Amino acid sequence: MVAATAPAATVHQPAPGASFRQDEAVLFDWAWDSDEYWTPRIIFTQVANGNDPIWFGGDVPGKIRATDNYGSGWGESHATIDFSHYPFTPGQWYWRLCNSTVNGEDDKCYQRGDPIPITITPKPDPPPAPAAPPAPASAPAAPGRPPVAPTPTRTPTPTSSRPARLPTLAVDDAKGHVRTALRRRFGTYRNASGKRVAGCARLSRVRIRCSKVSWFIGDLSYGGRVTIWLAREGGETSWNYGYRITRFDEYCAVRGGRRCTKTYRVE
Repeated sequence: MVAATAPAATVHQPAPGASFRQDEAVLFDWAWDSDEYWTPRIIFTQVANGNDPIWFGGDVPGKIRATDNYGSGWGESHATIDFSHYPFTPGQWYWRLCNSTVNGEDDKCYQRGDPIPITITPKPDPPPAPAAPPAPASAPAAPGRPPVAPTPTRTPTPTSSRPARLPTLAVDDAKGHVRTALRRRFGTYRNASGKRVAGCARLSRVRIRCSKVSWFIGDLSYGGRVTIWLAREGGETSWNYGYRITRFDEYCAVRGGRRCTKTYRVE
């Protein structure tokens, strides 16, 4: 493969004149000849003239800027472009590496070499839907007798796909899940004092609410309710939670503060 040489980079692929479909992902690979221009953006237009203003500046109609500000990464020398993510129309296109300014505009494209031609072809049409099978024909009638109707095809009775019944949530299990949820959501809970999980009542076979949940640490006290329920995810039984917890700052209240409480909610 003949590489297209530019003052700042040597392009290895794709080759000039290569052809790709609209839905194809293509590897663009190059080697830097200098470390001065390591801020590339891969630009596509249908304009062959490398001095045309469309190659410079920001977004304009007919211009596709197919990478982020610094290409596939700072100092990287390759990037995979998925053409299906961009509005490429079938026909002749040209691409080149351009420098990306601090304002996100394209410049110094002339230092990357002349625009390299590629051809974009339409993506293939989806396959046609399969034709319906022909209806069964009636059996030929014997002389003097009516034709025999075809035997109807019996449709199999669908089997039940109802998921298995969830187990009953036990109160002790629900209390354990409450403590786990509070350790996950509140950093103060693990080393707190006066931890209490009480007032647990069943809302349904798989849902329990504990309405007297509290703990304190230093000048901060917490209290409220936590609800635990069972669910099925990916065929497995799991548990989830919701809560309404209010934090009270006693030091703030003693100093006459106006915002000494904060409420946390997860529904």
